[in-house]
Amino acid sequence: MRTKSQLSILYVASVVLMALIFTLTYQIPANANFYADEVIEYVPGDNVSDPYMNPSEALGVPENYSTPLPDGRATFVSLGINGSLTLGFFKRVIVDGPGTDFQMTEVGTAEKCNIYGSNDYGQTWVPMGISWGRKGYAAFDLAKYPALNGEVNAIKLEDGGLGERGAPFAGSDIDGVTIYNSKEVILDAKIDLDRTTCFTSGDAKFLIELPIGFIPEQIDVPTVEITINVPPDPATAQIEDNDGNGVNELAVQCQPAITLNVRGKLIDGMRFRGSSVIILEDGKGGGNGNQNRNREQDRDGIHNGQGNDHQDNGQHTGDKHSQQ
Repeated sequence: MRTKSQLSILYVASVVLMALIFTLTYQIPANANFYADEVIEYVPGDNVSDPYMNPSEALGVPENYSTPLPDGRATFVSLGINGSLTLGFFKRVIVDGPGTDFQMTEVGTAEKCNIYGSNDYGQTWVPMGISWGRKGYAAFDLAKYPALNGEVNAIKLEDGGLGERGAPFAGSDIDGVTIYNSKEVILDAKIDLDRTTCFTSGDAKFLIELPIGFIPEQIDVPTVEITINVPPDPATAQIEDNDGNGVNELAVQCQPAITLNVRGKLIDGMRFRGSSVIILEDGKGGGNGNQNRNREQDRDGIHNGQGNDHQDNGQHTGDKHSQQ
């Protein structure tokens, strides 16, 4: 029968071996360039203090430094005892694709970290297992988690209660989350027409509304493109020489419903699109905003604010997006 000290030695040896396996197996490929882009929540636990409690260090490219840089900046964030970190993916969400879909990088001594995934930005969570670190890379394939329906837009990392417990960097030390299979998020915008301005002064004014969580000040105005689709009324079509030059033209009147389309980008590069049908009455804009019917989009890959499936093993670029 093994003594308690022998069991402790075996436990530590198994942890070190597991960390070594992660280090040798899950190295970050040179072509990976899409990462977590938003800190949704950081709840530091006990025995963690500056410079190890800056959650933004978990965004972007993992740097694999377990000690602070010469300028004093730590390149990772420590969870602390029983602490947690929730990261979001707003510009591109993780999707199930070939092989590894994402991996979490943890530096420092071997520490247990519980990992959860969400496809509704943290409203519900699905356990995805644990990770140990010693410059370890825990890889995840969404195909193994059917409850996530092949998509993740938030990840929660919780200190698992084992590993480094001392100050100032207790708990798991999160260096970053690397994404390999993703889908671009396109915001579902609404567009309307200011009928009063348009039909009294002759100057069309268009109104663009972003989804909840975004504000119009975030729109990069020079990128905005608005098009108007005015369908003809076939019943009014006739052939005539309207200008009297001896060449006939097709004369047709327009239907009272026009379609407005808008697309553009936010300042941080996130794209938005939208389409609305406007009903005109007696050649005027009815003056009633309720006559505008915003269309739910499900073409060009746009639905529920997300679209354009794209999987290319990390050939993406994602900057940080801050909701205001």
